[in-house]
Amino acid sequence: MRTNFSCCKAFPSILSLCLVVIFCHPPWSLRVFGFNVQKNKEKRMEVTFPLSLFDRSWCPSASCFNSTMCNPCRRRFLILICAGRSASTTLTWMLDALPGIRMAGENNDILHELKNMNDHIMGNRKWIRSSGKRNAWGHNKVPPQGYSCVAQSMVEIINPPNFDQNKSLEEEREADYQTITGFKTIRFLSHSEDGDEDLVQFIKDNFPCSRILINYSSNITRQSNSAWWKKKEQNTSVEILRSINARLGRVGNMFGSQAYVLDSATWLRNISVLNKMVTWLGFPQQCHFKSLLAFNTGGNGFTHTVTHMRLENDCHI
Repeated sequence: MRTNFSCCKAFPSILSLCLVVIFCHPPWSLRVFGFNVQKNKEKRMEVTFPLSLFDRSWCPSASCFNSTMCNPCRRRFLILICAGRSASTTLTWMLDALPGIRMAGENNDILHELKNMNDHIMGNRKWIRSSGKRNAWGHNKVPPQGYSCVAQSMVEIINPPNFDQNKSLEEEREADYQTITGFKTIRFLSHSEDGDEDLVQFIKDNFPCSRILINYSSNITRQSNSAWWKKKEQNTSVEILRSINARLGRVGNMFGSQAYVLDSATWLRNISVLNKMVTWLGFPQQCHFKSLLAFNTGGNGFTHTVTHMRLENDCHI
């Protein structure tokens, strides 16, 4: 029997409590979550992370500073950055059909919000100057990339797995660490382009073991005629979309080899283009798509016609 905790109002509070327990009572709480905890001669706590939690093949060039407080590369992420009406919803749930990937839709700009919280607290000059001191803003030194576990936990909280009540918490967490967690966002571009480079660096620092998909549509004429863009004048929509596509290209360049760029105007007509991306993600040919899902189609632009798919039985990682 499975229980979907994503519908439970108390679930975010429960997970938040778990985070508090980990930081306030690290020795025994970390053992509960599958870590080996012991004290060295200097009576400093050391944590040995299970080897099965790490798969650096997903992020071979990632920079990760491991500490007893946080391991930034313990989890893999897949972030889909896109423009509105570029078949991003269709792409999101096709990715979710791949084994070992759990995707989510929009989240009201979580990346900017997480960055703002980090900047507001850990970017404050008084807070920075008071590191390791005993004064009005004093606090213990925070290890590099320590905030990454806070950011990653928030992404996990808003799209948790469907827990199996027949398994222990330790078994569940061990299994879910293998899952690639992802989401789509059209709001990455909702702020000034001047901040793009800083946000890209924030993702690299706090989601270091992540891959980025950039999805746009080169058929901006058709895109501008969608119900989403018809609210604006035709000429205005075309110019905006042309600017968005150029900006998405620049964002992709900032991520470098960490990113893969897709043109929905191409892969919607030729599914083999999409399957090249599936191969880039590390899946075998048995996991290639044979057909497309269909979200936000029809005359009103908000009709879902094909929402589920099954891959080959021998599709696995």
